[in-house]
Amino acid sequence: MIRAMSGMGGGLASSATHEIAIEAYGVRALISTNSAHFYPLIEPALPPGWAECDPADVEQTFHVATRDGAFFDVEVDGDETTAACDVDMAVEVLETRLKRYVALHAPQNTFVHAGAVASGGRAILIPGPTFSGKTTLVSELLRAGADYLSDEYAVLDDAGSVSSYHRALAMREPDGGWDQSPHEASDFGAEVPHEPVPVGLVVVTHFRGGTQWRPRKLSAGDGALALLANTVSAQTRPREALQAASKAVESAIVLDGDRGEAAEIAGQVLGVLESGLLPADINGTG
Repeated sequence: MIRAMSGMGGGLASSATHEIAIEAYGVRALISTNSAHFYPLIEPALPPGWAECDPADVEQTFHVATRDGAFFDVEVDGDETTAACDVDMAVEVLETRLKRYVALHAPQNTFVHAGAVASGGRAILIPGPTFSGKTTLVSELLRAGADYLSDEYAVLDDAGSVSSYHRALAMREPDGGWDQSPHEASDFGAEVPHEPVPVGLVVVTHFRGGTQWRPRKLSAGDGALALLANTVSAQTRPREALQAASKAVESAIVLDGDRGEAAEIAGQVLGVLESGLLPADINGTG
């Protein structure tokens, strides 16, 4: 529930009229705005699994202000980060900054940029940056029968298991444009696990048109480094990040290789997880 509020001190925040204090993954933040038009847009931008908390306990503040109702300034902890953007951009900036803050500071979890699905009680991780094709491959794995964990972050616990980071898949339009549309896991006939899942397979891959998937097997150490390269807190908490990544791949198969169309390899990926057998043309190196 978003509450009306009075002034919050100096700067843009002094004009705030609505606020919500949340906790997600052990991180507490206050989000506020002076816009009656903007404040209903805050809730969809919040991290998965959030709950309200006491505003006195927050560690970070996010404020969105407008003077004319058309252009918005986004302020994080009193510092203006984005000025004079339209409402859609303001929502995107708020969501990105807030989720990254949670990913950086979650005390009991390590956040890895990765797609993640589960099958047979084990998780498949697809680490990689934005535009590497994670969401497309995740969607095809769901169509092939996997359960949905995330298309944005693989959330690791101290044991290296993966918890759901449940948000709608952000699917790009078939025409190849930049616009995205949300799709729930149920749209693909998939379910969402409610308990952490141990990692059984890590697939390091990027889309390259016309490429046949001929991955090579990596060692557990190389697999941990592949996860670490995509871990949000790798630079701020390197020891914890490396420990979580190492635990995650301890009993996992790790494969590396460019791929063609996601639909062509989804069944093979699930087959590797299910049988533990690699395709005949894979050359083991670790």
